[in-house]
Amino acid sequence: MKLAQLFEKFIDSLTSKPGFHPASFLPPQYHPDEAVAEGSHFCNKLESLDSSPPAQNDIQLIFTLRHSLQGGKEVTPLRPVRGKDLSSIVLIGILFFACAQTTRAQLIPLNFVYTGSGSQSDALKFSYEAGFFKKHGLDMTMLYVTSGVTTSQTIVSGAALAATTTATDALRAMAAGAPMKIIMVNIDQFQHLFVARPGIKGPQEMKGKKIAVSRYGAFSDIQTRFVVRQWGMDPDKDVQILQIGNSAARSAALASGGVDGAIVTPAFVPFARNAGLDIIFDLSTIKTKFASQIMVAHDQLVRERPAVLKAIAAGFLDGIRNWKTRPEVAKPFIRKYYKVSESDIDSIYADTNRFLRSEPTPELEGIQNAWESIPELRAKSGVDLRKFFDARFVTEVLAETR
Repeated sequence: MKLAQLFEKFIDSLTSKPGFHPASFLPPQYHPDEAVAEGSHFCNKLESLDSSPPAQNDIQLIFTLRHSLQGGKEVTPLRPVRGKDLSSIVLIGILFFACAQTTRAQLIPLNFVYTGSGSQSDALKFSYEAGFFKKHGLDMTMLYVTSGVTTSQTIVSGAALAATTTATDALRAMAAGAPMKIIMVNIDQFQHLFVARPGIKGPQEMKGKKIAVSRYGAFSDIQTRFVVRQWGMDPDKDVQILQIGNSAARSAALASGGVDGAIVTPAFVPFARNAGLDIIFDLSTIKTKFASQIMVAHDQLVRERPAVLKAIAAGFLDGIRNWKTRPEVAKPFIRKYYKVSESDIDSIYADTNRFLRSEPTPELEGIQNAWESIPELRAKSGVDLRKFFDARFVTEVLAETR
């Protein structure tokens, strides 16, 4: 029965072309998911036979079958030769094709949202392009949005079930009831830099000036207000904060003179310097554990499809590991996207390695500090933040790779 199920899947794949209709010859208790699982198991068994050379007649027969299925001229039905029963050989030939179809069918489609640029986003795109998610059975569609606020909205809407984003945006959404969990904390410290237009040499010269953020309430806004307070100023009175967009848009606004300062990711420092902008404050000098760049998943995915979520974690961890240990493949990726000098490529690679965690397990301390950086959340009392994250997926993958 199991082989019949697998055979039907193979026939259906052949008859899905124009002019054919799917076969329907199996009894009602046939379950496609069971057939896929059985087919995968059988394919593994079949691959183990590949090491022994087939007989000459077997090769000829399998080639004839392949040739006829691919539109070749030889379409004569296969018949036993010299009184031999060739049914087992025919079945092996058919199953070689079925295994290829089953492998493709096993890839699980998934929409994945990301935002921002630099360390986490670069590692994510690298992992995707290098095929690490496909290695773990996922066919991911990458969707870019311009802020962490929009990322949370996309997850809540169900248009995507997982995302990389900023912790403050995600925590604000979860506090308001968004059905999602933090499953990774990929960067747990401040990493951005504050750059200013030419002529501004220090933080105190920013008083009365215009500062660009992505959106009000977004992580860039929270970091900006935090830094301005570090400088002894009131962000609501002593500076003017404007919504401009992501790091690229903020750098462009600075270069054009539309604003006087902005927080950008380390990856945009080469562009800032080429535009004559000055770095006046490095936020990484603030030595506080702070959940910054994270991965989140919809509660439905956490609850109903944990194996898929574990595959996402495994694919990303493979990508991070390869990024950190194989500069010969990571640097060409940077070169492809950033179009900067070799020294800047080295700098971007070094900064990414410095901030990106090899073991991105969510931890209460960093999430607590991110929570308390948001005034309206800090005012809430008695909130158990452990309900907002689930560390088991990263923990399990790390345990299996040690």
